[in-house]
Amino acid sequence: PYLILNLFHPTLADRDRTVQFQKVGTGQYRGNMLEDIDGRWYYDLRGPDNDWRLKGEAWLPAENGLTVSSKGTVQE
Repeated sequence: PYLILNLFHPTLADRDRTVQFQKVGTGQYRGNMLEDIDGRWYYDLRGPDNDWRLKGEAWLPAENGLTVSSKGTVQE
């Protein structure tokens, strides 16, 4: 029903953010941030039960939005 996105700034922990995304359609989620962010960020995206996780790095803001997807690699 929702996803949790944690954004970690590489050098400034006080800029770290957590965003909750609500399901708005099949495979689509939407969330809001209270302030704009820019620069390099590490992300950690999880489901509500923490039974899976996607991790990566992104430069924000992304001109055409940001799409996060699995490439089929699973670590247990």
